[in-house]
Amino acid sequence: MRVGKTSIGADFDALIDTGTSFTSLADPAYSLLAEGFNSLARDERYMSDSKVPFDYCYLLSANKTASIPRISLSMKGGDEFPVIGAVLFIPAHAGIVYCLGVVKSPNLNIIGQNFMTGLRIVFDRDRLILGWKRFNCYDVEDSSTLPINPRNSSAPPVSSVGPHNYTTQATKSPRNHTQVSVLPSESHAPHQHSSFMSTHLIS
Repeated sequence: MRVGKTSIGADFDALIDTGTSFTSLADPAYSLLAEGFNSLARDERYMSDSKVPFDYCYLLSANKTASIPRISLSMKGGDEFPVIGAVLFIPAHAGIVYCLGVVKSPNLNIIGQNFMTGLRIVFDRDRLILGWKRFNCYDVEDSSTLPINPRNSSAPPVSSVGPHNYTTQATKSPRNHTQVSVLPSESHAPHQHSSFMSTHLIS
């Protein structure tokens, strides 16, 4: 994993599950990610109430744009999986609060829907290939066929979906923070069937 420009030494296996709303990680991955994020967060730490399942929340000051540390996951093949939707915005009495959208798990690591926000994900469960690219999920795209063509056995796979190339290399960014705005409600998101795949992530 990487938070900002810092690589976090946490190797772990995880399920990638579109049927799970929020990402959950077990220690040591959870603590390393959360503490790394907290060390780079520029806003005041906010203690949320018991109804909010997230431990790391921050109060967004009035007339201020949130500066969110960038997070990415490093796949076993070496490609970076960018986490665009790492935080959730929650209204509170004190104002707008944003939380790192990761729940601490006792033993199971699951990459949930929130970590897939802003990406088009392709699952090839027969060949255990996962493909992704940055994508505006509110745009309409013809995706009736989803062929996947791996490059070779020594390199991470590249997949092709419809008219667009899906590559695990096309999502890197030189910046280590991102400016975040409140996203539309999930009720407007298109319905998706649940898919999951197991993968191995490295430091």
